[in-house]
Amino acid sequence: MGVRLLVLVVLSVALMVVDARFALLKPVRSQMSLVLMQTYWITDLPQRLYQGVASQFGSRTELVAENEKLKTENLLLQGRMQKLAALTEQNVRLRELLNSSALVNEKVEVAELIGMDSLHGPRSDVEPWEVRLRVAARCEARSDAVRVGNEVETLYTNGPSGGGGASKSVRQVVAVASLLLARSAVNPRIEA
Repeated sequence: MGVRLLVLVVLSVALMVVDARFALLKPVRSQMSLVLMQTYWITDLPQRLYQGVASQFGSRTELVAENEKLKTENLLLQGRMQKLAALTEQNVRLRELLNSSALVNEKVEVAELIGMDSLHGPRSDVEPWEVRLRVAARCEARSDAVRVGNEVETLYTNGPSGGGGASKSVRQVVAVASLLLARSAVNPRIEA
């Protein structure tokens, strides 16, 4: 076995020297490269097939994951839109409930939405955790002002427990106006 190996090594070195010096084996080498190219292509085929299938399944998996993410995002956005529609509807209802101007024939400031979901953040369903309102009304009769306060207090007591408190007050306002007077029109004096 050792002699055979030695003969093959010597023969290989001799062929390399002859090929390098005389280029006698160039046509043989080009023919062999054509045959070996087919062999390389066939032996590489399973690896290329595996990579192609893996990339297809990887792409499909990524697409399915992205699709699920977009579906979830879409549901959240639909929930927010429903919440906004519900709040808009509630604002309309509040304005109808508090439409004291039709009752007393006078301009009335109604309700302002000053916050929602401030404690816990937005929820995925339609109902917000909490809604904060500020309601102020100007009425001709005290009884109408009390009625507006009672309506707002009813909204508070029908909401969640521990809502942070509600206050109502009815007071007479004669007039509130900001005026700029000339200094000569003001007569300062101190009375004891």
